[in-house]
Amino acid sequence: MLSVKQSSINEDHNNWDFFGHFVLRSTGFPYEWMKELKMQQTFDLIFQNAKWEQVESKFNQELAIKREQLKAYFDSEDFRQAVFISNPDMYQHIDRYMKHFQSHSRPSKVKRIEKKLFTYLQRFCGKNESASFFGPLNYGQVEPNIDEYWDGSFIETKDLQKREAFLSYWAVKALAKAVAKENELAPYVPLQIPSWIVVRKEYVVLSSGKRINLPAWMMEIMHYIQETSSCLWELQNHFNHIEAGQLKASLEKLISKGLIHREWIIPSTVVHPLHRLLEQLRELPDSPAKNKWCQALDELASEVTKLANLPIVEKRRSFAHLEETFTKLTGEPSRRGKASLYADRFIYYEDAQGHIQEFRFGKPFIEDLQTKLAGSLNMSAAYGEEIWAYYQELGRNVYEDMQVEARNDEKRQLANSGIPFSSFINKLRQTYPDVPQLPKSSFSNKIEAIIREKGTEQRVVKLTSDQLNVFPSNRSFYSLPDLFLQAENIEALRNGDVQIILAKLHHHLLMHNWMTYFYQEKERLERDLVQLVQKLDHEDGTVLSGLEIMRRNKAYYDYPTTVIEYAEKPDSSKESIKLTDLIVVRNDDGHLELQEKNTSRPIELYVPLADQVHYLPFAMFSKPMLLHVPISSGKHTPRIVIDDVVYQRERWFFYTKQLVDLFHQLQGPLLLKKVEEWRQAEGIPEVVYIKGSDVRKPYWVDFKNYFSLELMQQILLENNEITIEEMLPDPHHLWLKSRKGSHSCELRMSVYKLGIKEVSEHA
Repeated sequence: MLSVKQSSINEDHNNWDFFGHFVLRSTGFPYEWMKELKMQQTFDLIFQNAKWEQVESKFNQELAIKREQLKAYFDSEDFRQAVFISNPDMYQHIDRYMKHFQSHSRPSKVKRIEKKLFTYLQRFCGKNESASFFGPLNYGQVEPNIDEYWDGSFIETKDLQKREAFLSYWAVKALAKAVAKENELAPYVPLQIPSWIVVRKEYVVLSSGKRINLPAWMMEIMHYIQETSSCLWELQNHFNHIEAGQLKASLEKLISKGLIHREWIIPSTVVHPLHRLLEQLRELPDSPAKNKWCQALDELASEVTKLANLPIVEKRRSFAHLEETFTKLTGEPSRRGKASLYADRFIYYEDAQGHIQEFRFGKPFIEDLQTKLAGSLNMSAAYGEEIWAYYQELGRNVYEDMQVEARNDEKRQLANSGIPFSSFINKLRQTYPDVPQLPKSSFSNKIEAIIREKGTEQRVVKLTSDQLNVFPSNRSFYSLPDLFLQAENIEALRNGDVQIILAKLHHHLLMHNWMTYFYQEKERLERDLVQLVQKLDHEDGTVLSGLEIMRRNKAYYDYPTTVIEYAEKPDSSKESIKLTDLIVVRNDDGHLELQEKNTSRPIELYVPLADQVHYLPFAMFSKPMLLHVPISSGKHTPRIVIDDVVYQRERWFFYTKQLVDLFHQLQGPLLLKKVEEWRQAEGIPEVVYIKGSDVRKPYWVDFKNYFSLELMQQILLENNEITIEEMLPDPHHLWLKSRKGSHSCELRMSVYKLGIKEVSEHA
């Protein structure tokens, strides 16, 4: 494996480089399952103008055959496992469906279940997932010393190399809370000062700025806890001049006011949080309570370990026992809420390693990416800078207001010494939405004008970065984009006969996290990532620091260098900065920046959770993001290709009311006929993704698949607007194969660019 420096084709600052490691995510179910559900015979008769009685007869025959096929899918071990892992509450309906199924009869209760199960099936076959065997994780490397575009190998005899189950972080926290309630163990639970509280010599300051005065002896205890994270037992030994009952009562009062937290230290960045809890318990003095809990948690861990590889019948039994044990130990429900599609709400989850043995891209691939992607990345970077500047403007408004307030308040001296970051966050949130609406990019207007000039009826609009006047930025950037490669087969991929599709841009780097769990090169990945972060820090004169943000599901991220204690205490091995040591200042360029108090080190934030990268208090202090320029020419927007890279797939936008009026009451072959006529009139492809305005995920829809059309009717009813997007790579270019069939897949490959300290002419 190559280091970061070796994996860069050239060191020109204006060029984008690609990290030497990447993740390949794919569907675990074959696309062929969906192709087999097309109502082709009925379609042929409809559009051959056959007699309607003949059409209806053929429809009923063909629907019965397709429903038998669906039944076989639903009754398979893989589908049962996938539904159970996704939503155990839904699983029970499979057996009800099997019991009442008749191929030529479709009563409403069976139809409802069938439609719901199909919703899961289309996801498993048509869209990359992120769980267990129906979203297996594979890996690859970028190796510029090989001359092939692509080289690799697959395991022919099996679909997975490994499958593993994990106890969810929120479940471990609930167990830790229950352990802490034991009278025998409570004195040994670590005590911590929350990251947003400043402990002065004679008082404490909350993030709101409120000052709380405490007696000197209590302040001495607060300082001691801040330095040592001591437990009650240690405090009683250290402060033996204070009566034990008084000390305990005082601590309980501080805990009740939120000035002290009492909890086991379990960073949410660890893979197996239950193991971390057990490590701490085993270090305690022997007692019946300790032995009871160690035994119970050991048994729980053992049961979770076995869960992934059990057949569904045994898995259901084991899972029911696991949930029962959890509730018995904690007194809490084993589900965080009513189970729903794609939600991570259970006490365990699974991941799996796929069937790819080796997957390497060589010098021709890297040169292809660097040549073709530069324009798209530079435009996305320019838009990201526009948004960053907008966030900075909002921040400066608040900063200036706070400085005025400080100058007018003789008791506060913020004006010349910087504003505490926690106070700045509070004021910012009082003034603006947490996630402000993004202003439209200047590139949006330019591209949309070109589309109108060429004609919005065009299927594809090809542009060049020169035509768009895209200039490379002087800043450093990083991103973890979803790259799709459209190739007819693996030989086409090997020969470089590939269409590159730039999909979603994630404001992240590839680091040790749930996606790299099965990667054999984790140590080298971390070493290469540290080198990259050090390069970014050196070029930008800042310290890129990961926020320690509490996670609630499986999405752990282990940032490899300096971290900031924001919502939790980091692993003891990490160099960390306390939130209370961060101040907001205006730098010589007029921008707001974070600095570490007493060192004046400029700090930039690395935000690990996707849901928080646009959170205003974080976004304005991170590096500018790579952001897709939004492009819409109204009802129909052509596919946008920039420098031979698909920047945006072809799209259609509709308000659903009119479509509901057209299609809601239709069923049978008439539904097939009317939807097909509408599809052809609008020029929409046969296979698409439909995203409703009120749902998180898009749905795969094949207009020749009757079950897809029923799903579309439901989407129309439940959303005010829909966006339809072409499936690209299309069904004929799914080059990733397994024993099961063809699979849609994507690459998560870090891209970065180092900044230039000198200002260029166009800046």
